[in-house]
Amino acid sequence: METLEKIDIKEQLELSYKQALEHTQSALDYMAEYGIKPDGKFGLFLPPATRQKEIHRLPYQHTAKQVVTYETETGEFSALCPFSGLPDFGILRVEYIPGSFIMELKSLKYYILSWRNIGAAQEDITAYI
Repeated sequence: METLEKIDIKEQLELSYKQALEHTQSALDYMAEYGIKPDGKFGLFLPPATRQKEIHRLPYQHTAKQVVTYETETGEFSALCPFSGLPDFGILRVEYIPGSFIMELKSLKYYILSWRNIGAAQEDITAYI
C-alpha cells in the first residue's frame, strides 16, 4: 500500500475512496455472516490501516518515577460504528510511567483524532492502542 504522503492529492482521494469502499464492503460482508443488516443509512468509512501510525516522543531526563495520565474529553475520541456507520464516542484513558521518553501530547491528540473516520468498534480500537 502506498503512503498518502508520497502521492498527489487526486491520487490520495482515489486511494482513500478505494480503501473506504473495500473496508465498508468487508464490514457489510462480515455482518451478513451473522445475519446483521445495516440500520438505515450509513456512509463509507476507512480501514484502521489508514490512521496515523505513530505517536512522537520527547526525551525524559528526570530520575523521578511518576505515573503520567491522559484522559480524553467527551467527544474527543470517536470512530464510526462498523455496523451502522454512526459515530461511536468513548473516553480513552492512557496511563504510563516514563522511561527515557514521554509522549508528545499534540502528537497523541492527532493520533486519537486519526480514528475519527475509521470503521471500527471502540473495543477494537483500544486493543490497537
